[in-house]
Amino acid sequence: MKSFKHYITEVLDKPLKWKEFIKQPTRRQASFDVGDFGYVITILISDQGIAKRMGEKAKMSVEFTLGSEGGVAKGQGKKHDILKTGNAGAVLATVIDYAKHVIKQEKVGTVLFSGKEQSRKSLYKAILKRMSQMGIISTFEQDKNQFVAHVDKVTTR
Repeated sequence: MKSFKHYITEVLDKPLKWKEFIKQPTRRQASFDVGDFGYVITILISDQGIAKRMGEKAKMSVEFTLGSEGGVAKGQGKKHDILKTGNAGAVLATVIDYAKHVIKQEKVGTVLFSGKEQSRKSLYKAILKRMSQMGIISTFEQDKNQFVAHVDKVTTR
């Protein structure tokens, strides 16, 4: 019998297919579906040119929201609804996969997550722990409502 930890690791290693629909120098967006639920991942990227002139790598922030349910758009501000769908493992795996994709393409040095609610903070901490285990980030720290993760290299597992 598999342990719970092994089961969770297995779930987080199976991202769903996502489709990128916005690819701009400072903004990337992708969508994916889990059953009747549609999700949107938004990544904002700092200006590469400014970062390079300052001798730094670009930074990116990650946010994901529930975009639709049963084909009906949910509108803006439905971040919290993702916790009530029963799809947390698939959602986390897919967010991690898309973030990894953008990190590799944009050569990002820092990944930011921010949230005020305790449930969001717990969710981000779980994502960052998994990203660390996968070798996507080296370290991360929490400063009140923000998590800052540092990227060493991205593995191609």
